[in-house]
Amino acid sequence: AAWRDWLTDFGHDSFRYPEWISQSMHSCTCWRSADLSFGCRDSDALVDWRLSTELTWCVAKHFLLSHMPEFDLHFLPPAVSVEGTSMLDDNIAFALMAVNASKLDPHPPLRVMLSYMLPYAGLHESRANWRPLFFAKFFQLAANLSTTEQVVGALIRNKEQLMNWTRFQWPAFPGRSDNRLELGPFA
Repeated sequence: AAWRDWLTDFGHDSFRYPEWISQSMHSCTCWRSADLSFGCRDSDALVDWRLSTELTWCVAKHFLLSHMPEFDLHFLPPAVSVEGTSMLDDNIAFALMAVNASKLDPHPPLRVMLSYMLPYAGLHESRANWRPLFFAKFFQLAANLSTTEQVVGALIRNKEQLMNWTRFQWPAFPGRSDNRLELGPFA
């Protein structure tokens, strides 16, 4: 599956977004206006998430910037990719990867994706860069499913599987199962 190729080097210092994500990211520029609102442009076209009909990098970025608390604009955790500037870029990239790799039919409406799938945290949640790891570990369970009911069922059917965080790995997983900390005589 193509989505497995997107995880090449994930967890390593050389991880890059898939080329189509990189192109989308680099064609989008955003700025803050004097009235503190945000504007975004995808290549030559102005983007407004309220008028959009599909989820693109620039639509996602405009939506998130328009709804972020002020503190988050300055203090988000770093990206897992060498291309991303912060967790915000990772969040957009992995949301787009999930949507594009998904076999959901039909895809959720854009307003649902923007409001419920794209946000990186609720107001009082910690700002943890969870989406890349969640995609790498669990997308394989939902990759071939076509309804949201099937996806949710696959993730929570066996309660232990979602909670057994260390069991799920991806092909480029950097850790080894025999990796142990030897404390020697100080233990």
